[in-house]
Amino acid sequence: MSSNLNIKDIFEIENFYFQNCSTTRIEKIILQYEVFKSASRIQGDIIEFGVFKGISFLRLALFKKMLCKNKRLFGFDTFDQFPKANNKIDQKQRIKFIKEAGPKSVTVSSLKNFLKKKNCHHKTTLVKGNIFESLPKFFTKNKKKRFSLVNLDLDLYEPTKFVLENIYSKISKNGYLILDNYNSFFGETKAVDEFCKKNSIKIKKKQLLNKPIYFLVKK
Repeated sequence: MSSNLNIKDIFEIENFYFQNCSTTRIEKIILQYEVFKSASRIQGDIIEFGVFKGISFLRLALFKKMLCKNKRLFGFDTFDQFPKANNKIDQKQRIKFIKEAGPKSVTVSSLKNFLKKKNCHHKTTLVKGNIFESLPKFFTKNKKKRFSLVNLDLDLYEPTKFVLENIYSKISKNGYLILDNYNSFFGETKAVDEFCKKNSIKIKKKQLLNKPIYFLVKK
């Protein structure tokens, strides 16, 4: 979208969005904020896996600015093409998704510009690359890093499974792990169910009207 929009354009776009967006989008923002607010009181930083277009990351950055500006916020993504899936159901959902949302993530430079424009870039770090390589490298350099909030939005089975197995021990006591596409994407749901069953973890949810937000709380 052009950065040369005038005030009238922005006003009309905002009106159009709220006139036409589904109630589930508004619910998601409210519920994500509620979980974030609870997590903001817990020691540890914030991390998102699966930035894609950057909208959720921008929200997290704004929430951080309002509630816990001294925490660090990390975002992991390819910042390129949406990764391919290794099973048929994931691949089918992937094709449908990229037809609706496009095949490429936001670029690192573009997202940094959006963050600066909203003055919420303070203590934010974007990590580009294949999660199977970038996450181990990150933990090699940040062995003592702990998190109060994790937003898991990788959609597909293999990366979701990998992140769960590597991040859960890094979550602070009573910290939160949001399962962004649980019960929406087959791969993420399968990986979460397997992980929770193996580790005797109960999946929690918050709900207003329609679609709930699912999350884990580290004990």
